[in-house]
Parts: sequence; structure tokens; C-alpha cells
Amino acid sequence: MIANEFGARGIRANSIAAGGVADAPMSGGGMAIPAMRQLYMREIPL
Repeated sequence: MIANEFGARGIRANSIAAGGVADAPMSGGGMAIPAMRQLYMREIPL
């Protein structure tokens, strides 16, 4: 996403998404439940 936005200006972006992404469409339901969010946060060491 960042590379698409800034690539036209000659700005490069590299990243590694280790673990879940909080706003990913497939995780929206679970992240809205506080107990599930805490579980995810414990399991993903970031």
C-alpha cells in the first residue's frame, strides 16, 4: 500500500508483516471482541 502511494515519487518501501494485521478484512470480527483481541496480542510477539 505504501509502495503504491509513494512509488510514483521515487520513494521505495519494504516491509514484513509478521503476524496479523489489525485492520485486515478477515480479522475484523475477532478484533472487535476484546477477549479475542487480547488473545491475538499475546500470540503475536510484536
